[in-house]
Amino acid sequence: MTVIDAINAKTGSKVWFASQGASQVWSMKRAMLSPAIHHKMVRFARYQLATVYAWHLLLETTFELRSEC
Repeated sequence: MTVIDAINAKTGSKVWFASQGASQVWSMKRAMLSPAIHHKMVRFARYQLATVYAWHLLLETTFELRSEC
């Protein structure tokens, strides 16, 4: 700590511990954000819906076949 204080005294407080963090003065422009995550979510939802519908049809057909026997 003494070494860091000596460096800061000479340089004007430019050295600190990484655990202290740094002030973030910038942020990402949201206009430049890719809409890919939205498309992936839509595709996943459609896949889930198609899967549930396919299972529904399969079970419906199975029960119809059993009732005919």
